[in-house]
Amino acid sequence: IIENDFYYKNIFRALSSGFIKIEGINLTNLFNTAVKLKIVIGKKNWLNRIKEKIEKIKYFSSDEEYGEEEIKPYQKAFDDIDKIDSLLKPFSVQLTIDEFLINLKKVIVDVELPLLLLEKASGKEEENIKAVAAFIQTITEIFELLKKEKGNKDKFKLGFYLEQIRTFSSWARFNIKEKSNFGVQVTTVNEIRGLNFDYLFISGLCDGDFPTRYNPEIFFSGSFAKMEQIHQTEERYHFYQSLCSWNKKLYLTNPLLNGDKELVESNFLRDFEKLFEITKITDEIFNGKIFSKSDLLEEFGRQFRSREKKNKLPELEGFSFSASEIINSINIDESRARQLEFPDEFSGILLNNKTESTIISSALKEFSDKQYSVSELENYAKCPYKYFAERILNLEVLEEPEEEVEAIEIGSLLHSILFKFYTEIRELGITIKKCDDKTFKKVEKILFDIAEEKTSELFFDSVYTFYEKEKIFGIGGSKNESILFKFLEEERNDPDEFSPAYFETSFGRIRKDEFDTKISTADPIEVDDIKFRGKIDRIDFNELTQSINIIDYKLGGKKPTKDELWNGLSLQLPFYLYAAGKLLTNANKGKVVGELMYIYSLKYKKEEFGKKKLSVTSKRKDVDIKALNEELLNSTLNHIRKYVRSIADGKFNLSPHEDREKLVCGYCQFKSICRIQEVPQ
Repeated sequence: IIENDFYYKNIFRALSSGFIKIEGINLTNLFNTAVKLKIVIGKKNWLNRIKEKIEKIKYFSSDEEYGEEEIKPYQKAFDDIDKIDSLLKPFSVQLTIDEFLINLKKVIVDVELPLLLLEKASGKEEENIKAVAAFIQTITEIFELLKKEKGNKDKFKLGFYLEQIRTFSSWARFNIKEKSNFGVQVTTVNEIRGLNFDYLFISGLCDGDFPTRYNPEIFFSGSFAKMEQIHQTEERYHFYQSLCSWNKKLYLTNPLLNGDKELVESNFLRDFEKLFEITKITDEIFNGKIFSKSDLLEEFGRQFRSREKKNKLPELEGFSFSASEIINSINIDESRARQLEFPDEFSGILLNNKTESTIISSALKEFSDKQYSVSELENYAKCPYKYFAERILNLEVLEEPEEEVEAIEIGSLLHSILFKFYTEIRELGITIKKCDDKTFKKVEKILFDIAEEKTSELFFDSVYTFYEKEKIFGIGGSKNESILFKFLEEERNDPDEFSPAYFETSFGRIRKDEFDTKISTADPIEVDDIKFRGKIDRIDFNELTQSINIIDYKLGGKKPTKDELWNGLSLQLPFYLYAAGKLLTNANKGKVVGELMYIYSLKYKKEEFGKKKLSVTSKRKDVDIKALNEELLNSTLNHIRKYVRSIADGKFNLSPHEDREKLVCGYCQFKSICRIQEVPQ
């Protein structure tokens, strides 16, 4: 029963809501584990996938200390699932109705739900307690009726009890005691008798709503006209009752339209207007008057911003805030909108004359001394605030775990397959370029065997991943219609005079299971005093000219444009060309020159598949590619220096780019905490 998908998934959701807590269980870690390992249901699924992940980390990790640190959160998740399982053990067998009720009440006590109802109430203690009391009372009554129908000797699976609870929860209701002279009470005209209010609002005064239309009981005898008259008299009496329930002011409202349909004013309202003098409320009545806290704040802000000294600011007596607090909030709001025009902490500048802080300075200095990846500086270039949220504050967006294999995982899988393939044929001394059919068949078998091995390590047991696997190995079982076969053909027919030489070449400390030992190094690449770590997908080498090309595998996304390269928004490939040259020079290869940069699309679409050169100029002819690369590299390194300096100076303003919605904001996960909407375009 513990394996029941519905049961386990709903228990996990109840825990992840943050309201129900079990001592010692880290819910955030459980949720992160579910997302990373794509776990949505089943206890065995949880335990098996976590075990597999731990074993894989132990097997692949070359750094024992780092491996232990990486294992810790998965081991914690494993232990927490075991705790949840122990708590729910009584429900793993069939139970009688009485046994189920006893165990359910025990779980409620064990998770300390009564205490949590009070601790997390936020002013709704009575509502929370009443809700759970009504739940226990209703479930007891329902199951007592079931005992009379089915007896108490029969035992049922957990699914039976869950179905009963789900059914009655959809219709069960409870009321809480109204507080006298507190808040706003919304009720019906039928229940207003005996109550009294300072201010009464009667709404919906249109024919058909109040009075309601008479619906005759067609199966009962009697005069239609007589019964309709009785109905109208009852409705009129309810209206009279309502009119007797106010002390200071009475408000009557009626809607004019229901969509495009014009509504008819209630005859009750027309009769009332004949008998009493009334005042119609128009916009002019409200103009300049303050009726609420929000009205007060709006009027205060309007007068303060317009600097109308002749107008006296509204009195603030009796409120829990002062004029200075409001003025300070207005100034902060204005500074948040100004961006870099007048830099301060509210516009994203952590260090300035007003906020000089040795704590912030030392923290940022320590951060600027770390090893950077070029991709994180690209993120800073697009939006410094997003970088701040992700990299400085380490904020994470918790997402629902999904079974589908994401593009990034398919990309990582293909990287791993191609890395092992190329390192293996390099050891065998096999060259794909312009090879004969016999050699092609041999490398085809090697590639597909490696792919089978690598794919078995990934969680391809979901129906959602079937199509992704088909694309890798061949649609409908046809290898010729696969990404791998297209790749082999592309490599065989490549006209370049460069040969694939180094694969997954790493520098600095990176989290990567596989890397090429030929020229990889644990030392970072340095630019001035800035340290960099990274991994170059592929380096193609030309022995004759002692020059290299950089190949970057991509499963999706767009190719960097010329403007993005020169404006410092796309730094990775120019920097990798520079880094590869340094690595090869250090490996006693002599002076190595960087030549071209390529994006290698592994997208299944035929027209998009293959190697595409990155254009760094709009000129078609007479281009000195080496001189141009040198100029681009200098531009890239200058942008890198500027970004790292800005990080050290605490500059984390919003994205300054005109097309920021397309560049970064459109898919940003931090929109809900970002002030971008306040900044004028």
